[in-house]
Amino acid sequence: MSQEKKIEKIIRLMQQDDSVDAPGGTVTWAKNLYLTRGRRPSLVRRIVGALQADLLPNRALVGERSSSAARARQMLFAAEDNGIDLRITGVRRKFGIKGQILGAGFENTPVHLSGNEASFETKTDESATFELVGVPAGIYSLTLKNDGAEIVLEGIDLNL
Repeated sequence: MSQEKKIEKIIRLMQQDDSVDAPGGTVTWAKNLYLTRGRRPSLVRRIVGALQADLLPNRALVGERSSSAARARQMLFAAEDNGIDLRITGVRRKFGIKGQILGAGFENTPVHLSGNEASFETKTDESATFELVGVPAGIYSLTLKNDGAEIVLEGIDLNL
């Protein structure tokens, strides 16, 4: 069959076509069904961490076997399946915070520390550890974000 005859046949079929389009609402519904497939949920769970332990520096711990007191303040938070360990040291009214997120899913994720005095940002490394330096005294919130969750530690008091 020649090219001309194929085109004539297609045109004739188009002219004889008496089919009816689906209603607009049905087309929209079908398109929306297709668009939702394969997408990840857009909601991020917000988890507020609960303080489990707050060990102050220069105070011997009850039952501690060492003869010296701790040099850094240690705070341990629980947030569902994750734990957050913070070590806080102070030098001349400025503080350094070293932290680690215990549990899976927080490698190479943003860390944000904010308060009345200042705001700091960093990222965790491949072992989910991070460090912030030069933090002035104040009360702060620490936010850790990954793809599906946001852990918030509120009321971190750096006035001690």
